[in-house]
Order: sequence, then C-alpha cells, then structure tokens
Amino acid sequence: MEAPLGGVPARAGSRRAPAVPPVPPGALRGDLSRQPFSFRAPKRFYVDVGKLCRGCGVAFVLSAREQKRWTETLGLKLDARASRCPACRRMYLRERGLPAALADASRALAGAPLHAPAVLAYARAAAACAARFGHAPLEAALAALAALRRHDPSEAEALYLEGLCLEASGRKGRAARAFGRFLPAAATRGGLERQARDARARLAGLPRSSRTS
Repeated sequence: MEAPLGGVPARAGSRRAPAVPPVPPGALRGDLSRQPFSFRAPKRFYVDVGKLCRGCGVAFVLSAREQKRWTETLGLKLDARASRCPACRRMYLRERGLPAALADASRALAGAPLHAPAVLAYARAAAACAARFGHAPLEAALAALAALRRHDPSEAEALYLEGLCLEASGRKGRAARAFGRFLPAAATRGGLERQARDARARLAGLPRSSRTS
C-alpha cells in the first residue's frame, strides 16, 4: 500500500499501530488532531515541494507551511497541491471573481437603473471583463452610462467608464472624445485622480487620427 508524503499506512492484518516516522530536518510536524477524518492516511509531517506552474510554466516551491495551513486550518484534501505559482494563483482567483462581480452588478442595476453607484459598478465590471476575457456586455454598459449622464450630467466618472467601454469595443475615436471630456470634469472634482492618470495615458496611446475621427 502506497503512503502519501508524510503518511505511513498500517500493514494489512497488523494489530500494531504504524511507527511514527522521524521528522526530517526542515520539515513541519503535522497535527493529526486537526486533520479531517476523511484523510486516508495521516500527514505526519510536511516538506517543501518543487512544482511547475501550469499557468506560466515557472518552477516554484509549495512550502511546508502553506501545506500545513491548507490541511489543518482550511481542511483541504491531503493530496491537494497548488498547481499554480502564487502570482498566477492570485490572478486566477481575481479572474474567477470578475464574472461574479459582473453578475452582482447586473442584478443591482436591474433594480435601480439610474442609481449612480449601480451603473458605475456595472460599467466597471463590464470593462474589466472585456479587458481580461475579450468579451463583455459593453453595449448594455454604454446604454446604462448614457442614461445616467442624461439623468445626472455631473457624474464625471461615467465619462471615463464610457471611454473604457468604447475603447474595448474598438471605437477609438469616440473613446478619445469621452476621455477628453472626462479630464476637465475630473479636474473640478476630488477622488478621480487615478482615473485621470489612466485617461491621459490612454489618450497618449491612441493614434492621433482617432482623436478627431
């Protein structure tokens, strides 16, 4: 019977408890009382494991400390191993959250189509999904932003998000004009410094012909 790393199964027909293996240098001792009973063998100790990231292909180390936390704090399966490096794992988790954020924003928008926070949250989520996945309900976001601007012309961030959605849909001339209208509006309001920097950077990257098209 094969034992997983750090585990020692009992021999078939044996009444004696399996011997507890010594903990190798640099390893972390496992706490069997914190390991789920569904585990087919106890995790006596944890050691660092070298792996290749399935996302970027770079070698990384899955540390003994992280394995112990997953097993004894989060209750993950004994043979659970990260298949992505920490950077790709964070990106993967963010990506999984984008569709959920878009769905949540869509439900909020349906209940309050002219509520500025709901409209802006929906447009942000749509722009983020378009940037990451190449597709998103951009037309619905643009329609919601246009309705909001008619309802409240002072909502400056709507112009910035309109620019993002237009740029993502390939309408660079209209995107440039939206960013151009957003910048002076943002200068008169606080809290939009980050968006203003991004709008200026995007304008600089747009072809000059698109700025007047």
